[in-house]
Order: sequence, then structure tokens, then C-alpha cells
Amino acid sequence: MACVRKKKILRRINPLWKTKSGFLLEKLRNFRNMVFFRNMTSDIKKLSGSEVEVSIEVSAEEFEKYYKQSFEEASKNFSMPGFRPGKVPPEILKENISSEAVLKKTAEHAIQKTYFPVLREKKIEAIGRPEIFITKIAKGNSFCFKVKTAVLPEITLPDYKKIVLDTREKEEFTVKEDASEEEKGKMQQKKRMKILEAISDATEIDIPDIMIKAEKEKMLGELKASIENMGMKWEDYLAQIEKAEEELKKEWQKDAERRIRYGLILRELANKENIQASEEEVDADVEKILKQLSAAGSNASDIDTDYLKSYTYGMLRNEKVFQFLEIC
Repeated sequence: MACVRKKKILRRINPLWKTKSGFLLEKLRNFRNMVFFRNMTSDIKKLSGSEVEVSIEVSAEEFEKYYKQSFEEASKNFSMPGFRPGKVPPEILKENISSEAVLKKTAEHAIQKTYFPVLREKKIEAIGRPEIFITKIAKGNSFCFKVKTAVLPEITLPDYKKIVLDTREKEEFTVKEDASEEEKGKMQQKKRMKILEAISDATEIDIPDIMIKAEKEKMLGELKASIENMGMKWEDYLAQIEKAEEELKKEWQKDAERRIRYGLILRELANKENIQASEEEVDADVEKILKQLSAAGSNASDIDTDYLKSYTYGMLRNEKVFQFLEIC
């Protein structure tokens, strides 16, 4: 009780008590960032077509930490007759665990742990799947890599509220009172796509090539997963439709561009209207997804939680944008 009274008195005496507390936390964060970025250097080069090249060098000391982490992970999964799991002597582990595999895993850790913090520190809004090039990798040395990525293009939105009203007047979006939930859902999806299409037609966007390429790869991955889930081999599917992967990608040019345009427009609308998903909403959905992945046999250590959170945030935010467009 005395402690509680003391805090109340402090708040009355010093109205800046909370502000100072926040200031100290901010100083602590800045100190941590300073220590983190001391172990690496980065450089940003602007390219044509809304693209940038990020060059990062991780110090030998920091890279060694990631190497030890990767070796420990490999050690836990290593088994040998005559030894219990996790009890194999270090000298035997070093002789039998592939240093190349450990080095590859180390590079993955280093890239994941440094790339996103650099983007945040440099305030770069990267979009699409980045192209990663390792330029220097060896145990006991600094680790260097480059990332070519698309950045958010400049977008000037039209009068989207007027477009929404015009679209409602032109299109028929009503459903019968006794319609099923499935029918209502289809009509809602149709309404959303018509509105988004109308806004897209009135919006000019210079889409970077790297984004189109990444979107096609994403579409290819989605189709592969769908085919394999049906119990069919990907090679057999291609033989059946008599097409190669590159032919499919060429056919998807317009679809890929449209998907990108819609994604960018939804993002810009969210920024204009200050539409966000809360941290609690994101964490709740991420937890559900992780449980589903775990139940399906996925290893938690193989999941990029930063990417998963970013993806989940985008999905939740887009849903909120659609809800806004339906009533604006």
C-alpha cells in the first residue's frame, strides 16, 4: 500500500512522471539499437522502377553467434548409434555434421535477424519477395549479402468515395432475404471486387518488375500446393495441360498485375483513412495459425514469425478497408 501511495504522490508532484518513464524506455530501446547496429553496416542504393538494393555486412563476431546457434540446432537433431539424443560428444558432432549445411543455416539466421531491422531503421517500405544475393560467406569472417527489393510506389488515389457511390448505383448487389450464407458471401465478394476494380481503373501505378515476377512465383507456389493437395504430382499436371512453368507465368501477366494493384490500393486506402489492425488482433490470429501449423506437423523454428505477423496484419487490415468501403 505504501508503494502505491508513493507512486500516486509522485504523479501529483511531478506531472511529467509518465513522460520521463517513457523517455527512459525510449533511451533503452535506442541503446539496444545502437549495440545491434554496431555489429553490422548497411548501405542503400536506389534503382530504377521503384526498386532499391540493400547491402548488409554482419561482423565476424556477430556471424559467429549465429553459427553457434545453427550448430546447436543441428546437434539436437543429430543421432548416432551408441549415444542418446543430445548426448553425442562435441568432437564427434564436429566430424559428422556438415559444416556446409550449418553455414547455410547460419546465413538464413543472419539474413532474417538483420534485414528487417535495417528496413525499419532506414524507413524503407519493402514490398514483394526480395531477391537475395550472398556475396561473402565463410566461418570466422564477416558475412555480406545484398537484397534487391521493390519499394512502395507512389500512388495518387482518385475520389474513391464518389467511385463507391457510383458503383453502387450502377451495379446490383442485393440478395434475397432467404438467401443462404454462402450466397450472401458470394454477393459480398462480388461487391467488394467491383468497387476495388472501379478504384483501380481510375488509379495510375508504376508497378516494379520485381513485384510482378515475385507475384507470379507466388501464384505458381499456390497452384503447386493446390495440385499436390489433390494427390497429383506437379510434373504430371504440367504434362496433362501440355504447358511449361514459364508458359503459365506468361499467361498470368495481367492477373499478377491486377493482384498487385489491388494490394497497393488497399494499403494506400488504409493509410489515408488511418485503418489499422491492433496488436492484440494480430497476435490472436498468429497464435491460431501457429497452432494449426503445429497440428499439421510443422516445426516452430522453421516458421518466420516476423513474416507471419506482417502477413496477418495485412489480411486483417484489408478486411477492415473493405468494411469501410461498404459503408462510406
